[in-house]
Amino acid sequence: MNTQRILSDMEKEISSRELSPRTFDSYKASMKHFFKYFSHKDHPTHISTAELKQFLEHIKNTVSISSKRQCLFALQFYYKRIEHLPNKLFGIEIERWERRIPQVPAYETIANRLAIITDPQTKAAASLIYSTGIRLMECCKIKTKDIDRDRMCIYIRRGKGGKDRIVAMVPELLEILKMHWQKLPKNKQSSEYLFPGEKQGNYISDATIYRMIKKSMKVNPHMLRHAFATHLLESGSELKIISDMLGHKHITTTEIYTHTSLHTMQRQKNLLKAA
Repeated sequence: MNTQRILSDMEKEISSRELSPRTFDSYKASMKHFFKYFSHKDHPTHISTAELKQFLEHIKNTVSISSKRQCLFALQFYYKRIEHLPNKLFGIEIERWERRIPQVPAYETIANRLAIITDPQTKAAASLIYSTGIRLMECCKIKTKDIDRDRMCIYIRRGKGGKDRIVAMVPELLEILKMHWQKLPKNKQSSEYLFPGEKQGNYISDATIYRMIKKSMKVNPHMLRHAFATHLLESGSELKIISDMLGHKHITTTEIYTHTSLHTMQRQKNLLKAA
């Protein structure tokens, strides 16, 4: 089996769809299990659906549920997009896994930590993620032209799944972003990206922003995304609106935040008092 050719085809397809490079990295790691198990096969198209099912059952006891799911996603992508065999994995269900409820810091905790950040770039990145709920990589790739001051919104281009969406922007965030831009070195103010990288024409790496926020906020960027959803829900925002801003494909994904909304639960009827 020509593994290099298979991975090369997958990388080209992922790139052509403008998906995250991390998608290829995760698929590549998953395909290693596939290549090892089917080393005796000359080509993936010669593998039957039954054999694919046996393979996924085989790795069940050697990898986590998350890794098994990722392996199935990688195979679905390969057979559907590269070999144009969308029914190759027909009947093979994705194993469910238990979602853990995220532990979200209180609104006052996040607000206080944001207030004491002195570095303009860190403050801008943390405030942007927390007030809009966008993903870390989406934050890195925002271009200045995608910030609409008239409509007070930000256009998120080619987010997860290659989809575009719009998130609202509050006046306070706009001022923080202005301050960040004004404090950038002159040579970086010619960049098309809101957060320019060290190399001209590149955006900042997600690892850099992750470290900045983690050090200043004591939480990672994804936790700020969780806090965004939870705090909005507690303030009375509709779940559908929150789901759209987060870029979730299904509203059921957003429903996990109903379990973290303490204020919402506390507003429920006191059954003991009514008894």
